[in-house]
Amino acid sequence: PSAVRKRAQEVFRLVEERCAPLVGWPLGFLARLGPVLDGIAQELVPSNVDLDGWAVNSRLRVGVRRLATSSGLPALVPDVVSKFEKRSDLEEAVLASSTVWLIVRLLPWRYVPSKAAFCSDGVNPFSFYCFVDYARQVFSKLSRSEER
Repeated sequence: PSAVRKRAQEVFRLVEERCAPLVGWPLGFLARLGPVLDGIAQELVPSNVDLDGWAVNSRLRVGVRRLATSSGLPALVPDVVSKFEKRSDLEEAVLASSTVWLIVRLLPWRYVPSKAAFCSDGVNPFSFYCFVDYARQVFSKLSRSEER
């Protein structure tokens, strides 16, 4: 447990250090987090990860939203990436799962070769529901920490 905590603190410090130049002014991070996350993923995904081992391909799952166009109406459907033949497959899945349109990258999706599809996190920052839910919380005072 202490080794896990220590590693989590190291990762937190790395992310803080890399993101610091982007958060110096309001909305300074918009569409600029992608390259930062690319670098962090290259550093954090171990180069010696045993992808042929039973444990990685049977226990590791990365959740994404896959762009489905087969029904005529494009939709982001829940999917899971669970097969990683090489290190870059794992990196691509992790980066796709962190792609939020305009917040992280200019493009809304990232191509995931193992799925042969475009995928993203599934969060739509322009969803009307996000604004309605936020307003509901503000007006019902759920967002105030003193009432929790």
